[in-house]
Amino acid sequence: MAGMYPDNRTLTLDGEKLTWPGVGENGKFTDGDLNDPSVAPSFIPAETLNLIIDNLAGFITELGKEPNNKDGSQIAQAFKEYMSRKTFDQETALENEALKRADEDAKLRGSIDAINAVIPMQTSATNQLADKNFVAQKISEIVADSPAAFDTLKEIADWIESHSDSAAAMNSQINENKTNISTLTTKTSKLSADGATYSGNAASAMKLKTARNINGVPFDGTKDITLVVSANATHFGTCSNAASTQVKSVSIAGFALVAGARVSVLFSKGNTAGSLSGNSITQASAPMLNVQSTGAKPIKVGNAYAGPNFVNAGEVHDFVYDGSAWNDVTASVIFKGSNSNGNYVKHRDGLIEQWNYNINSTPSINVNSKTTVYLPVSFSNSNYVVMCMPFDQNNNIDDADFTTFSTGAKTTISFTYLSNLSNVKHFDWRCLGY
Repeated sequence: MAGMYPDNRTLTLDGEKLTWPGVGENGKFTDGDLNDPSVAPSFIPAETLNLIIDNLAGFITELGKEPNNKDGSQIAQAFKEYMSRKTFDQETALENEALKRADEDAKLRGSIDAINAVIPMQTSATNQLADKNFVAQKISEIVADSPAAFDTLKEIADWIESHSDSAAAMNSQINENKTNISTLTTKTSKLSADGATYSGNAASAMKLKTARNINGVPFDGTKDITLVVSANATHFGTCSNAASTQVKSVSIAGFALVAGARVSVLFSKGNTAGSLSGNSITQASAPMLNVQSTGAKPIKVGNAYAGPNFVNAGEVHDFVYDGSAWNDVTASVIFKGSNSNGNYVKHRDGLIEQWNYNINSTPSINVNSKTTVYLPVSFSNSNYVVMCMPFDQNNNIDDADFTTFSTGAKTTISFTYLSNLSNVKHFDWRCLGY
């Protein structure tokens, strides 16, 4: 191993080769192997010990101490004293540098103080000269265009003294004009507050003549406004009125009713208000929406007034105000419901869907017998589609039966079912039309 460890040498003793001083394979001294006599322990030669001691003695000397062969702590003590001296030397150097900087700062401060002492004297002299020149200039401006009899201040003063009455009258007029100007300024500043109108612009205007709407909230400049904007830029509120209540109320802070206003409403109870007239809801009975007490306006789905069940409990619907009514842009149906004649729903596009099942009172029907079915609500015309599904007495679909209509039997309020078999017990039917 390189460094301070010695290299092995080979000796021949009585014909046997020996390795001296016997360092191990890693180049370091070894204790040998008690279980293997062939692995002998190393011994440290004198030259190695001398090398170690010489290096330690040199280290102690370099640290400023005299090495000896008795003190076991001489290396630690020498290093400690060396570090103490080094720290002192560094502190002394820093202190000397600080003293040097302080001396330089004092010299610089003295130079600055000397400059500052001169500046006021220069400024004073400059100002005095400027004041003298300024006064001379103003006097020159006053008498510049005066006639020869009044081209000096003394001549002007002499004239005033000899015409004291005229001077007093002139001074009185100046004071009167000053008062009139002050009064005019006060009245002008009050024009907006007094409600006066005028053309043009005023720098001190406080109120807009016509309020402007910002996100549906009017602003005239007299006070701050509060804009309530949700994530999708609409106002949101909850309606808790009973389903049968015609006017649905909702509170939304900062809302103003203007054309184009948009709101989102959560209906906790749904709606059952609205009366049918034919296949439409009458305007007088249609449900209405009143947002932030701005007035109840009818609700429409598309172009038709909404009716029962256009919204269900727990649904959120979006509305847009068109200037006279709230248009529900979420609803898919205008109204839906049921009566003794069956079930019905009118979709947003005006399509009416009706359905029910008809039970015959007798177990069997004569061949070619007719059954008249009355619709839950009327169609606008008789051009609607009817689909029927017959069932036999065992409630099985009767594939052999079919549906026909007698001429003129289909009207806007009913249709006639014609059976060609005698075992039809009942049939389901569905109609689609407008």
